[in-house]
Amino acid sequence: MGIYTRFLAFVAIVFSASSVVATADDMQALQAKRIKILQEILQDTTLVGHFTADGKPMTELTEERYDIKKVEPIEGEPNLWTIESRIQYKKNDVTLPLVLRVEWADKTPVIVMDRVIVPGLGSFSARVVFDNGKYAGTWAHDGDGRSVGGHLFGRIEKTKTP
Repeated sequence: MGIYTRFLAFVAIVFSASSVVATADDMQALQAKRIKILQEILQDTTLVGHFTADGKPMTELTEERYDIKKVEPIEGEPNLWTIESRIQYKKNDVTLPLVLRVEWADKTPVIVMDRVIVPGLGSFSARVVFDNGKYAGTWAHDGDGRSVGGHLFGRIEKTKTP
């Protein structure tokens, strides 16, 4: 290997090593930005909307509300978050912390649930996107020996303090 080839190899190694360092810094900055974005979107809010149920006319909408009190990333797990939420579903009314996965479509968060057990309510799957003061997605519930699902959508409102 000639001196010129060795020099080019050295330059390539230096640049690739510095890009790895920049990438790690970039990832930390990106994660900090995502934490801020998700907390601004969801913390101290109420999701107010409707959901549909498969097999029923799309015009038969059921109201839904989720009061989200706290949104915290889980240390060392960039896609896992603890989201403390009050869930009102059928005759149930519970407030609990849920560990949920959040994926990102650029600057847009998407909650991803795959058969997540919600204590007292059963197993749920969902994909919910949050954008510009609104949310929308799909959901499925395995409970009571049957599975049901549908669409959900609504607006994100800041929680009013008394």
